[in-house]
Amino acid sequence: MADTDGEFFVVLINRAGRETVTQDDITVNVGPGDAVAWDSTKAARFVWEKLSNRSLIIPRAALDEVGGKAWAHPELTLRGDSPASQLLTSYLDTLASSLPRLSQSAVAAARNATLELLIGAVRPDTVDTSPRAAARLCATPSTGSSNRICSTST
Repeated sequence: MADTDGEFFVVLINRAGRETVTQDDITVNVGPGDAVAWDSTKAARFVWEKLSNRSLIIPRAALDEVGGKAWAHPELTLRGDSPASQLLTSYLDTLASSLPRLSQSAVAAARNATLELLIGAVRPDTVDTSPRAAARLCATPSTGSSNRICSTST
């Protein structure tokens, strides 16, 4: 990363094993399913056991487009048991296998979706998971968009 042009924000997603990441005198222990962020412009130290991980490398300019300065900092961690983090990780798994076959417009859409899912994982809201709340979400007219995802199970 040090030999590349530009600044990057990296989200390291631990798939298996354990890792310790230190940057700016902040040390984070990362287990399976967890994620930690680090800044490519600063020195970072990594100590790991047998490990499998995925790195999401985001140009700082892309983060600026979505207000990333407010939340993109080295001590950022995502818990593996968070539904929003699980959604992001599952999406990245799917994207990794399909990316080479995507058209340019689909790649642009995937980029935007990745940023939105990251934002959702970083800033999760309190969620009402009751069936009634899900029905309300699906029935409520959206503001400015006709795209809604509704899923119900019985």
